[in-house]
Parts: sequence; C-alpha cells; structure tokens
Amino acid sequence: MTTQNRRSSANLPPKFPLKRHFERFLASYRRRGVAHFYVPKGRTLKPEAVPALQRFCAILAEKQSDEHVWNQRFQSELLVDLVDEGVLDPYTDNQTQSDANALVRVLETVLKYLGLVRKDGPRGESYLVLTPAGEAFVAAPSDDDAVDILSRQITKYQLPNPFVSRQVAAGFTGILPHLFLLQLLDRSGGVISTFEYRLFGSLASSHEDLEEVVRYIGSYRELSEDNQKALQASCAATHPQRWRRVARSSTYEMSFFGFPSYVGYDNDAGVLRIAEPARVSAVLAELSSDKRVIPSFADHREWVEYLGDPEQMPDWFRWLRRSLDFAPS
Repeated sequence: MTTQNRRSSANLPPKFPLKRHFERFLASYRRRGVAHFYVPKGRTLKPEAVPALQRFCAILAEKQSDEHVWNQRFQSELLVDLVDEGVLDPYTDNQTQSDANALVRVLETVLKYLGLVRKDGPRGESYLVLTPAGEAFVAAPSDDDAVDILSRQITKYQLPNPFVSRQVAAGFTGILPHLFLLQLLDRSGGVISTFEYRLFGSLASSHEDLEEVVRYIGSYRELSEDNQKALQASCAATHPQRWRRVARSSTYEMSFFGFPSYVGYDNDAGVLRIAEPARVSAVLAELSSDKRVIPSFADHREWVEYLGDPEQMPDWFRWLRRSLDFAPS
C-alpha cells in the first residue's frame, strides 16, 4: 500500500460528526507513537494470582541466604517447589526445561514491576532478593492484607521509570497510571470500555491530559456504533503499530492498574469500573494535585529503592523526608 493510500484510509468521512474534533484526536494519536501505559506480557494480575506470587516470594525468602544466582538452575528449583505445592502446573508434552521455567520468569517479571523483588550482586551474577515491600507481602496475615500491599505498590507505580524502554516511555512527563485511570473513571460515569482505554486513556502522558481525554470519551459516546467503528478503523490506519501494540497489551494494563479491589476489571465484558466509590474517593483525596508529587530517579537503583519501600508514596511529605535523608549534608 502506498503512503498516499495509507493517509487516505486514515481520513474520516466528509460528514463525520465533530470531524475537526476527532481529526485533532487522530493527530494526537499519531504523535504519541507507541508510548503507552506499558505492562509486560505475562500472567494477568488478578486476586486469584496472589497465592502464587506470595508463595514465590516465601520460597525466595527461604533460599535467599544461599545467594542463588538467578539462572536456569535456580529457576528450575523454584519451579519444582511451586509445582510440588500445587501452586503451578506448567508441564506439557515435549516441553524443554527453559520452556517450563518461563512461568517462573513471568512471575519474577510481575513481582519486579510491583517492586517486590530486585536484582542484587555484581554484573553477570545477579541474585534475586526480596525488597522490604516483598518481605511485607510474605508476612501479610491474610489474603486481603496481601491484596492491599499490592494495591499500594500499584498506586505509586509511575511513568517514566527505568523499567520501560525509551520508545515506550517517550513523552511521559510524570504520571501515575492507576491514579489517572481513577480520575478518568470518576469523570466518565464510573466506567470506561476497553476501546475507550485503547483509543483515549492510553494517550495520556501527564495528569494535565485528563480534561482532554474526558472530552474525547464523552464525544466518542455520542457517536453511533458505525461511526465508533469508523474512528477505530482510522486509528488503525493512521498508526498501525500503535494500534496493534496497545490492543495486545491493553488486557495486561487494565488488569494491572485495575487490580485494587475498589476497581473492577471485567475482561469478558471489556470494561473497567468503580466498584467501591468511597474508597476511590479516599485515594483521589490522598493524591490530589496539591498533595501529589511525582519524583524523578537518576537510575534503576534509585527507582527500585523507592518502589520497594512500602513506606514511600508519591506525596510531598514523603518526598521531602526522602530528600532530606539522602541529602549530602
């Protein structure tokens, strides 16, 4: 297909409702490239996944004193323990050991993004160890307490951060994806659909984008079903790579950032909704614009120290206290 044809297929029909408004949206869609609320492919984060994550951390804590290098041999040991306890059942016919270990590596990736584990040791000899947040997660007295710990970790996850590539993080000037989605839900009738997230929610690069995203969603809801599909087709044509990547990852992102129990993510229905309005209001009040600060981190180590500390949250008081603690004098 020629460049001219690609551009033509991305254009909206001449009599499309609010044509200029949605043409501005399509221009924003093109500019964002593939940057979005990236979450790595892996096990969708749901409450039923908590026991496996918690047991992984518990076994890691038991083996931590032996300083096992995070390699295939140690991954196999963890896999055997988790299978013996009935936490995992990954074996299939004609499966290599590396393939079987993949599920353990998926758990490690999820735990890393939650700030519960970190890599330690010299280059080439990395040991997987628990962070203070991971230790609190292991010691949680109940499933509800464990979910609360994960929820607090998700609340303070921010973009940009050293975990994500420059391509995916391009344009982010400081945003807490979970908080942004709560703000978006609060301003959009308590519910957003998967397509509303893919088209509009994932465009945000800072909390200042909220008003614009809310307007786009409101306008989109006024369109007929045929016109909504036409707009989706225009997005797919105007930036095919973004359309495919966000479509593939949206399930993981909505599940990850919609994990706390006061939000409900229904993958089958394709919606994210407010489940407990009072608790959502409390989180919004706790991280209102006058109390919120989104810190910057010089390197991976600083980010892991922050994310892995359960006492840290993105508010001014903790930011000032942390700054004083790390001041040279």
